[in-house]
Amino acid sequence: LSEFTRQHQEQTGSHEERLKQMEATFKERLSLEAPVKFWSDRRWWHNCSAVIYGLVAAAVGVKGFCWLFESATKAVDVAAATTAPDENKFMYLKLVPLTILALGVFWALRILIRLLLSHVHLASDAAERVVMVNTYLALLQSNEAATKEDRHLILQQLFRHAATGVVADDSAPPVPQAEIFKAISGK
Repeated sequence: LSEFTRQHQEQTGSHEERLKQMEATFKERLSLEAPVKFWSDRRWWHNCSAVIYGLVAAAVGVKGFCWLFESATKAVDVAAATTAPDENKFMYLKLVPLTILALGVFWALRILIRLLLSHVHLASDAAERVVMVNTYLALLQSNEAATKEDRHLILQQLFRHAATGVVADDSAPPVPQAEIFKAISGK
C-alpha cells in the first residue's frame, strides 16, 4: 500500500507539473495568438497587393511600349517625309514628345515595380514572423524554450522594424561631374 501510495504521488506530481506546463503554454499561446493572426493577415494583404501591382505594372508596360512604338513609328515616318532643308533643322524638336512619353512610361514602371518588390518583401517578412511565433510555441510546448531570454529574443524579432526598401533606396543617381571631381580630389 505504501509503494502504491508513493507511485500514485509521483504520478500525481508529474501530472500536476505537466498540467501546469500545459496551462502556461496555453496562456502563452493565447497571448501570441493575436500576433500570429495579425502577421498572417498582413502576409495575405501584401501578397494581394503585390499581385495587383504586378498586374498594373505589366499593363502599364505593355500599353506604354505600344504608345512608344506608335509614336516612334510616326516620328520616323515624319522624318522620312521631310525633305525641305528648313524643316530638317527642327526635326529633333519633333522627338521631344516621344522622349517625354518614354520618360513617363519608364518612371511609372519604376515606381510600380518598386511598390511590387516592397510588398513582396513585406509579405515574406510577415511570413517569417508567423513561423517564428509558431516555432516558439512549439518549443514552449516541448519545454525547450521556457527561459526569459528565449522569450525576449522572440519578442524582439517579432516587433522589430521591417524595412520596405522604398524610402532607403530612393535616391538620385550620382552626377558624373561630381564623381569625376571626387576622384580627382581624392575624397
